[in-house]
Amino acid sequence: MASGVSKGSSGSPGKGRASVGFLLLCDAYSAVGGKDSLFNVFDRIFAKTFPAVHPKLYVVAEVLGAPDERRNLRLRFLDSSGNDVVPADELNAVALSAFGSGRVVVEINGLPIPRQGLFTFSLWEGDMRIGERTLYVERMG
Repeated sequence: MASGVSKGSSGSPGKGRASVGFLLLCDAYSAVGGKDSLFNVFDRIFAKTFPAVHPKLYVVAEVLGAPDERRNLRLRFLDSSGNDVVPADELNAVALSAFGSGRVVVEINGLPIPRQGLFTFSLWEGDMRIGERTLYVERMG
C-alpha cells in the first residue's frame, strides 16, 4: 500500500494475530494526560546527497488485540526489494490495555538512508506483517 497503513488479514482484534490501527512517522512524540501528541507527522524526507542519515524520528503505532495481553513484535525498516536496511528492533511484551489496545513508540536516532526511493517501516508478529508505513526518500534540489 503506497501511502497508507496496511492491516493484518487475520480478522478482528482479539482473535489470533494482533492488528494495527495506525502506524505513523513523526519528528517528536509525547504523552500527556493519557493523550498522544505527535508532532510533524510525515511520509517523505529529502536529502541533498546519498547515502544520508536522518537525525531523529519516531515510529508510533496503535496495536490491537485481546484485552490485557502482551504481544511480541518486531519493527523492520526495509528497502524496496524487501531487504532490511538496519537490523530489526525486537519489541517484546507490548502490553495491551483492558480495552485491547496499546502503543508502540520507537525513537530512532541516526537512521541510515542508502539512496533515494521507497522504504517501508513494517511491524511484524512472528512471520506475519501486521502493519506498515511507506517512507518516500527524495533528492533535494
